[in-house]
Amino acid sequence: LGVFAGLMLCKNDFDWYRVKAEADSLLSVDLLHSDDGDLDMRLYTASNLAQYLVAGVEAEGGEALEYLATNGGWYYLRVAGFNEAQNAYELQVEIK
Repeated sequence: LGVFAGLMLCKNDFDWYRVKAEADSLLSVDLLHSDDGDLDMRLYTASNLAQYLVAGVEAEGGEALEYLATNGGWYYLRVAGFNEAQNAYELQVEIK
C-alpha cells in the first residue's frame, strides 16, 4: 500500500488505520519512530476490536508486524503509546 510519513501520536490517544486484505495474503507493517517515545501497534479484525490478532514486535527503529490473512476483509491497525508516550512516526504497509 505504501509509506505514510509525518504521522504523530499524541499523549493518551490511539491512531487507527483500516486495511483491506484478500484471503491468504500476508500483511506486513513496519512502524518506525525515534527514541523520544515508545509506540506499539496491534492488528484487529473488523468484527472484534476488543481482542487483537497480533501485536507488533520490537525491531530496529520501531516495531514490525506480520499477519497471514486467512479470511479476506477489513483489518484495523492501532498505534498506541507505551506508558502514555507520544512520538512522530512512519508506517510502511505492504500486502503480498
